[in-house]
Amino acid sequence: MSAATMPPRLDDSGLFRVIELQARYYDLIDRYVRRRVTDSQDADRVVSMVFARMAADIAEVPDRPLPWLIAAARHECAATRLGGRTIRPRP
Repeated sequence: MSAATMPPRLDDSGLFRVIELQARYYDLIDRYVRRRVTDSQDADRVVSMVFARMAADIAEVPDRPLPWLIAAARHECAATRLGGRTIRPRP
């Protein structure tokens, strides 16, 4: 992986926020995705991508993150339904 494609390194506060938000919202986002994506492996991948995207964009995640997380999950679910098997976090 080249330096240009590596995600930015999180500082301690960013890492703490990622861990906190994932702990707080993982179950809710997992249930949201599983109602929309029937294949278990695809659902696991979508949930992982939502939180990977959140980690990559942690500085852009608002103070009230739930609408942002749901929008990210909705986007990933739609991409999966449309056949987008290689979904990457946005740059």
